[in-house]
Parts: sequence; C-alpha cells; structure tokens
Amino acid sequence: MHQILVIHTDGGITPVQQETPPTLKQVQDWVKGYVQPVGIDPTFGKEMYVNEEGLLDNLPENKFATILAQIPTGTHLVGDAVVFVNFSWE
Repeated sequence: MHQILVIHTDGGITPVQQETPPTLKQVQDWVKGYVQPVGIDPTFGKEMYVNEEGLLDNLPENKFATILAQIPTGTHLVGDAVVFVNFSWE
C-alpha cells in the first residue's frame, strides 16, 4: 500500500492510501500546479513535492512542510505539500 500525506497550509494533513503510486496528475492536483521535488529528512518520508510556482503565485506559507524539509531559517515552503511516506517515484 502506498502511503501519502498531503500537508495543507492551514496545518491540516490528509492521509491517502492507494494500491498504485500516484500519477503526476494526482500530485499536480494536490499541490495545485506543476510539481517540484524538495529534499526531506528520511525519518519523515521518502520524497516531498510542492507547487513549482508557489512563490510566484503568492501561495501561503506551509510551516509544517518547511520544518519537515529542514529548510534554513529565513526561507520557507509555500502551498500544499505532498509527502510519499513509504515509496519513491522511480
């Protein structure tokens, strides 16, 4: 089972489980745009994706995703984030 977390900017988390890996279209729908990979501490998941144009679109800050990605102080992730918990796109 593929475990996915959608981390919303309001702090909410939507867990998703599905038999097959998500399609690119699914991940784009979750982040509301083109996807950009973000490094993540392997303790929390295998991969993270955010909206590639989130800063240009003035999306709200995602504090929890920023913490998970261990982004340096002074910068932050914006928009909803998607974490692949137990698998990677290959």
